[in-house]
Amino acid sequence: MKTCKRFNGLLLLVFILMTSLALFGCGGQQAQPDESAEAVPVITDPPLDKTYNVILIDNIQCPDEVETDYREALNQLQHATIWSLQDKKLYQSVDRYQANQTAPQDALIVKVTVPEMRLVSGAARIWGGAFAGSSYINMDVDFIDAATNAVVRNKELSSSNNAFAASWTGGSSDQSLPSDMGKILAEYIHAIVPK
Repeated sequence: MKTCKRFNGLLLLVFILMTSLALFGCGGQQAQPDESAEAVPVITDPPLDKTYNVILIDNIQCPDEVETDYREALNQLQHATIWSLQDKKLYQSVDRYQANQTAPQDALIVKVTVPEMRLVSGAARIWGGAFAGSSYINMDVDFIDAATNAVVRNKELSSSNNAFAASWTGGSSDQSLPSDMGKILAEYIHAIVPK
């Protein structure tokens, strides 16, 4: 009975020492950045030759199978791009572009084509975890000067998530990928349009 009490006392002492080391052992060290935080892409492309006060985002074009499976996600991507640019408050206007609309001379029309896209569903992520694979979006973007109707830049953009990380978050990074891609596109536009 005495040995059992001594053993329990020793276990309690070891637990207190380990907890103290864990709590105070990291004191004074600099915090490491969170690797899961959303990274802002570094854009090294040169700016366009002309300043644009109006940015018009055209409806996203895609093959029929992408349209059938992901129309709502494509709408989210377009909306996130527009909202992110509007939030910067640097342009006279940021809006959707309609094919029959006459664009102002100082407008940049952004035409996005999504040839490939895959979003893992919540059910597939829950049941398959990382084995359900990664979600991704590939885009081909044309930047068109409204005054000349000329393509002033073409850019391929893509993004994907980590299947293992997505399984740990319950698929939230799968569902947020269209909005995240819209923000990436907005950052790219912001970087290349001269201020």
